[in-house]
Amino acid sequence: MDIERQVQETFSNHYKSVVLIRRGSDGIGTGFIIGKTRKSYVAMTCYHVISGNPSGALKVRLPRDTKDYVAELLYEHQGYDLAIIKVNGVSGECPILQFGDLEGVAHRANVVQLGYILGSQFALNLDPSVSPGSVIRPANQNGMMGSQDVVYSAAARHGASGSAVMFDDKVIGVLYSMSTNSQVAYARSSTTVHMALKNWLHPNDAAITTEKMIELVVKPLNDSELDD
Repeated sequence: MDIERQVQETFSNHYKSVVLIRRGSDGIGTGFIIGKTRKSYVAMTCYHVISGNPSGALKVRLPRDTKDYVAELLYEHQGYDLAIIKVNGVSGECPILQFGDLEGVAHRANVVQLGYILGSQFALNLDPSVSPGSVIRPANQNGMMGSQDVVYSAAARHGASGSAVMFDDKVIGVLYSMSTNSQVAYARSSTTVHMALKNWLHPNDAAITTEKMIELVVKPLNDSELDD
């Protein structure tokens, strides 16, 4: 598949899964849906997108929607620069994005970055942006707590942190840093996401999958909503 068609299909299939996160009066970033309860959605983003947030000031907007939904922090890890939030009271349909492994992700493989790129914190984008990219290093060892990065070339500016980096219709990375001069971007790999989930949940099964751990995140939220 050529890259232009890949970008178009990624946007068409997944733009409803990407959210704009607003922290306080000036913080802004991206998240994407990884789980759903009866009354809310669960989204992954970067720690630095939600850190330093005043109580009650974490808001989320859905694509093509100007309503602010209240969100709350579920898990955070500064070292991995990853976090999970719960978005409350969403009535629209937001499909869940699935994580994929790095098998088959080679040097120069085409990827698509799906997230919000804003010219300024005051800009209002109703849709996320899609940016084609090319993998530079598919599994770069970062050295931070054994974390692993996907290094790729793509356009990434204000608001893009927390974007989903997609390969073969699945998320292989979470954008957390970029070099604006060289257009080199760094994403925490799906392997690092798996490590972070293990750190948060401490599952008994050493071979547990990322999908099963996300189910463990969602289950108690569903149970608590039944009690409301």
